[in-house]
Amino acid sequence: KLSVYRTEHDGKLEGHKMEAWLLSQGSEQQFGAPYTSAHIGQVEQMHQTLMGKAQAMWIAVGCPPNMWDDVRFH
Repeated sequence: KLSVYRTEHDGKLEGHKMEAWLLSQGSEQQFGAPYTSAHIGQVEQMHQTLMGKAQAMWIAVGCPPNMWDDVRFH
């Protein structure tokens, strides 16, 4: 069961509806600083790993770099 839901404080997953839903599930929402990944830890590590693998696949199939924006490499 999810007890703490950590997100960046960037406005995407904020609001009374989200907070009410989390409380109804017995969870709480915690916010980190916006646009800093250090507070998210393992999630950010997994995200970076997956993005690296995706980029490697795009390179392996010969996808031109001008198409990489389509998969949001940043």
